[in-house]
This record gives sequence, structure tokens and C-alpha cells, in this order.
Amino acid sequence: MPRRRKSVAPLTEIEVLRKEIAALRREITQIRQPGPSSMQTDNHLKAIDPIQGQTILSHRGRHSRTNAKSGFTVYHDGKHRNLNTGAYYIIKVFADDEIISVGDKAFQWAVPEDVDLLQLEVVEAFITTTGATCIVDLHNVTQNVPLLSTKITITGGQLHSHASTPLPVVITANAEVDFRDQIRIDVDSAGGMGLGVILGFL
Repeated sequence: MPRRRKSVAPLTEIEVLRKEIAALRREITQIRQPGPSSMQTDNHLKAIDPIQGQTILSHRGRHSRTNAKSGFTVYHDGKHRNLNTGAYYIIKVFADDEIISVGDKAFQWAVPEDVDLLQLEVVEAFITTTGATCIVDLHNVTQNVPLLSTKITITGGQLHSHASTPLPVVITANAEVDFRDQIRIDVDSAGGMGLGVILGFL
């Protein structure tokens, strides 16, 4: 004979509610646990404090302005904390075996999308063969503004601007760049061979 199934009484409304409440409690417990499962991203103009135990990441860009100086902002232990990430680009203006020559528009560089609305913070220059003092200037052609109040200088006999005086100074009011802006690199004084320019955005 086939085995008879045990009859099961239908759940009452109270039992159904109890099961739903238990399921909600499990979900709340999972949300409160720290770790990747509780991570959420924020694409709002202002970060909303998550519940304790969650971590919130906010990428600075056109859709998120949580912190103007940080690539990512992390919410942890009751505070927003900055991870100072940025993007650095090395632009080769003259080849290693090419003599650096004086003139405007030695090179013109288009701002890529990943630094849209970031600020130019770091400017450096280097050469591969030493010579006389080399001075480099930067200009945002699209916005028609200069980018440096003190130009980049590579002192004669040096290979990098880091060892030179004075150090370059970015004009803060003009530092923010947009995707597709054209940055012009001018050479005001030439010396050596193989000029490169380093731009850092935060």
C-alpha cells in the first residue's frame, strides 16, 4: 500500500506573520554585519550616513561630490574617511633623442574622462639628457586660463623638476578640468633632450 501523507494544517495568519518577522530579522542581522555583503555605493550629491556596520564608497565625479579632494570616501565607524586616490599621466613632449626647443604648443593633450571634474594637483617635468635650464608652462586652451602661477623649472644639470627651485604652483581657481579639455604645454626655456611632463589629478 502506498504510504499515506501526513495531513498538514494550513498556517494561521499569526504563524505567517511570525515567519515573515523572523525572515526580516535575519535580513537585518546580515545587513548589520560588516564586510563586502553589506557594502553599498553612493551616487548622490551628498553622502547619506549608512547604519552602523555598513561601509559606503563614493567616487568623486560628475554624479557624486562627497569630497572634492578624494577619489573615494569611505564611511566607517561613524565617520566619513578619505582615501586619497588620484590619476597620474606621463606625457612625453620630446623623444629621448630629440633636442627640446622653445615655443608654445610643444604638445597639446586632451583630458580623459576618468579625471572629469578633478583638480590638477601635481605638476612635474623631467628630461633624459641634461642641458641648460628648462622652463615649462601649462595652459587650459578650452577654458582659456593659465594653470600655473609658478612655472615648472628643471635647473641646468638636473634631470627632474623636483630638485629645482622654485617648485611649480598650480592656480587653484583654474585647477578643475573637464573631460575633453585641451591642455597646452609650452616651453619657455629649453635645455637638454627628451622632455616629459607629469600631471596628477585628485
